[in-house]
Amino acid sequence: MPLYGYRCEECECQFDRLLGVSVRDQPISEPCPECGENGVKKLIDVCTMGVDANMTPNKRTGGDWNRLMDKVKQSTPKRLHGNLDKVSDNTGRKFGPQ
Repeated sequence: MPLYGYRCEECECQFDRLLGVSVRDQPISEPCPECGENGVKKLIDVCTMGVDANMTPNKRTGGDWNRLMDKVKQSTPKRLHGNLDKVSDNTGRKFGPQ
């Protein structure tokens, strides 16, 4: 489900809600979690998509990523191998809204 941002027009508190796409254009029925007022408006978010936090380059390529990195390491100075290993271990956790 997509994550939508809301702001209270009374106290300017901002909060998020996970809602189904089928109700995205309907006004939110709950009051502000801070002040309890009903003047809550939907914000326009830059990005509401998620990623698989467990997906690594190697998982995505079925093991081909590590084989490619081994070939790259053969023609790369050893001082850079640590950086290549870090890239291989990256997951989707750093992408999207935090």
